[in-house]
Amino acid sequence: MDVKTFVERPKARSRIYSKRWLPAFLASVCMIVTFFGLGKLMVTNGVIRNERLLDIVDPLRMTTPDIFDTDNTVSGSADKAQKLEKRQSTRYISSGITWNGIQQRRNWNDFAADADLLNLFLCGLEAMQAMDQNDQESYFLIAGIHGAPYRAWNGVQGSNPNSGYCPHASILFPSWHRPYLATIEQILGRIMRNLANQYPAGPVRTRYQQAANRFRLPYWDWASNAQVPAIIGSQATVSVQKPQGFVTIANPMISYVFHPFSPSYFPYPPFNRWRRTLRQPDSAGNSRPTVVNQQLGANQVSLRNRVFNLLNYQRQFNIFSNKAWNGGNAGNQDSIESVHDLIHGLVGGQGRK
Repeated sequence: MDVKTFVERPKARSRIYSKRWLPAFLASVCMIVTFFGLGKLMVTNGVIRNERLLDIVDPLRMTTPDIFDTDNTVSGSADKAQKLEKRQSTRYISSGITWNGIQQRRNWNDFAADADLLNLFLCGLEAMQAMDQNDQESYFLIAGIHGAPYRAWNGVQGSNPNSGYCPHASILFPSWHRPYLATIEQILGRIMRNLANQYPAGPVRTRYQQAANRFRLPYWDWASNAQVPAIIGSQATVSVQKPQGFVTIANPMISYVFHPFSPSYFPYPPFNRWRRTLRQPDSAGNSRPTVVNQQLGANQVSLRNRVFNLLNYQRQFNIFSNKAWNGGNAGNQDSIESVHDLIHGLVGGQGRK
């Protein structure tokens, strides 16, 4: 056999193999495309009524109507987030806000300077607090995830019936708060967006729709200024523009009033007597914002130094994240959970708000 024949023979064999598998590959692709195409068509026309088949054809229900909805009104232009929520049955999906892209999370001072956003935030928070306390998305039950009353939420009981869901003294402590805040943001953001759509058509509605799209929960930078802003700590009422016009309302950031109130929510005195949330309350059940600011001011430098040291020098997350690093024994290590606990105590006092 000469060299030329020996070299060229593998090329010929390769061409033969290509001719064998290429038609089979193309046929497989055609079958897959045809299957999904027919499936979409059958879903659209209500032929497929089986949940498992629907999961295969359109697992997220993003491009087809949800035929299991009684009104069957989901359109192709509806929000993906709304379609995803229609998909759930007994479990709440915490996704955060998904309908307006990436937005900046702003310092409270910058947030409050945005007049339309602040106005819509106050109206939205008031509406959330007014919801029936048995509603899963109510302020009462959402706030209860982090503390008392220790009720089951979303069909699941907290790991400890006496402390709820928050995993204190656990490496999960910091990361647990992220989906919790995302859930609050998701619910409040949707309320704000619905309110914005109720303003009179025209420039005013457009302004508030744009404000709703800018919304993310702000943060309070107590390290730069430990004094609680008046609108959060001491201003009893606020003037807002609602879809019906300008009104003065009780400031929803000052306190939450239980409706109804039951002593069973808080079995220990004096909590079982207070019908609203309080900050640094006196014996008569009155908040004391001046005491809050005094306590925060006295601890500001220490708190700022502690956080700086944790972020710059602590290299072990199991110590950084929580206070259980030494089995609860005394030691010279610090944690972000310990800082968190102190802020709660300084702001809430016995009220622990």
